Amino acid sequence: MSVLWIFSEEVAILFSDSSEFVSHASLWIVILALATFPMSCVQIFTQGISNTGATLIPMVITLVTFWIIEVPLGFGLSYFTTLDSVGVAWAIVIGNIARSLLLYVYFLRGSWLKTGII
Repeated sequence: MSVLWIFSEEVAILFSDSSEFVSHASLWIVILALATFPMSCVQIFTQGISNTGATLIPMVITLVTFWIIEVPLGFGLSYFTTLDSVGVAWAIVIGNIARSLLLYVYFLRGSWLKTGII
């Protein structure tokens, strides 16, 4: 995360040397760097729970957080605030935080431990 944060402009320059692109892309990289920890938690909890055979709840949590939180929030932040397209990046961060928290709560409940492989 810190590498992306520190070298966001250098990473953006790898794709284009346009100053407008670099400034916009480096801002996106910095914002999405904030989501790396929640994204890692999502992967760990989803795979850990799914590997026991309990695949329904992680799928539902992913679908709900994507379609109920992330997409509407991305639309709202990009069209109804001054954030423009950067609002989509913030929606991705918020959606991943919500997803990781919901998966963590489900993980703590422990009901996924009772699932058997059929």
